[in-house]
Formats: sequence, structure tokens, C-alpha cells
Amino acid sequence: MSKIPTEDFAQRQTLDGTEIIFSQNANHSPPEQKFTIEQVLAYFSANGTPASLRSIQTIDQNYTATAADYTLLLDATAASFALKLPPADLHTGRMYRLVSVFANPSNIVTLSADKGNLVQGQSSTPSTVISTAPDVRIFQSDGADWLLVGRY
Repeated sequence: MSKIPTEDFAQRQTLDGTEIIFSQNANHSPPEQKFTIEQVLAYFSANGTPASLRSIQTIDQNYTATAADYTLLLDATAASFALKLPPADLHTGRMYRLVSVFANPSNIVTLSADKGNLVQGQSSTPSTVISTAPDVRIFQSDGADWLLVGRY
């Protein structure tokens, strides 16, 4: 098991047997055990971000999901807006949990994909509409499209 040592740490995570400590302390020793932010991000890219580090944020205007997003709370209480998922072919295996948190049926969230389709069941559509709460949809990239893998 490899470790990133530190004296002053903000958060400690164990990922697949590797202990990672997120710290602002630049004086780690021994130096061969330090990881750069690029190495940590590469690890997350290859192995997935642990649930404790996944983000939750509220979206209430046009937005394109990023690699840092995981759960997006969609709030169209004040106005309709569009949410775009990033290119499916660049994010194979990536998942997004979309949760509607509004109950104004005159407003909607139009969901689309930057590249690839949103696939729901057997049909493929370029976009879909979310207009009620509560509604939770989980999309995952298969490398070509965003598949609806869960809804409740």
C-alpha cells in the first residue's frame, strides 16, 4: 500500500488500497511519495471518483455538465433552462444523476447531449424534457450515447 504522508491534512481517503491525503502542506517527505494534482486526477479518471468526493450542485440556468459534476439538482422554479451532457465518446462509463427539485409544470428542463444521443429504453432521441418533481434520472455513457440506466 502506498501512502502520501503529511502532517497537516484536510481530508484522508483510501482508494483501492492507496491512502491519499488532500493537503495544503507542500513539505511532504520523503519526496518520492508525493503525488501531484495531475497524478491524483489521472487516478480518479482511471478508477472513478469516490462517492465521498463527488459533487452535488443546484442548477437553475443553462448549463453544460463537467467532469467534476455527479449529482445535479435541477431547479426550474423560476424559469425553464437547458442542460447539456458532455460528449459521450469522451466519457465512457461516466454517470450523471439528475434530480428535479421543482414543481412548476409551466417550466421545463430540456436535456440534451453534446455528442451522441440520450437513449431511453429502445428509442433514441436528441433531447428529453423534465417537467416535474420529484424525478431522478441516471445517465451513463457507453462511449457512443448517454443511456438512461435508472429512473425513480
